[in-house]
Amino acid sequence: MTLEVIDRHMAINVRGSLLLMRAFAERVSDPSAPRRIVIFTSGPPQNGAIAYAASKGALEWITYSAATELGPRGVTVNAINPGPNQTGWMTPKIEQAAAKRTPLGRAGRPTDAAALVSFLLSEDAAFINGQVITSDGGHRIAGGSWPR
Repeated sequence: MTLEVIDRHMAINVRGSLLLMRAFAERVSDPSAPRRIVIFTSGPPQNGAIAYAASKGALEWITYSAATELGPRGVTVNAINPGPNQTGWMTPKIEQAAAKRTPLGRAGRPTDAAALVSFLLSEDAAFINGQVITSDGGHRIAGGSWPR
């Protein structure tokens, strides 16, 4: 792990998320409009990826703090941990390993995370705030750390 790797993860995941959240909060003014922020995190531990794990862990704490700070303005802030998701990066071997460690027998798909984001953006989720929601098909409870 180099200084450049640490800085890149912190800049993209932490700084980038904070700047986007700030810009959103500054621009949202219509109290009748839904005001939702949803960010993505990852479950610990992340073997072999400490800088990535540190940046994603920071996003969990940012979720809690931002929900508290922005809640009075009517903005909800939540995070999603989608677990291992086949977004094109998994080799067939990695995808099979993820499927074996997931009680539902498959890796996550982008549509799984998208459905949860859609819900969190809806009026039905208006009272959900400051939550880190794991939607990984049970991978975390059955499989432990990722990757192995």
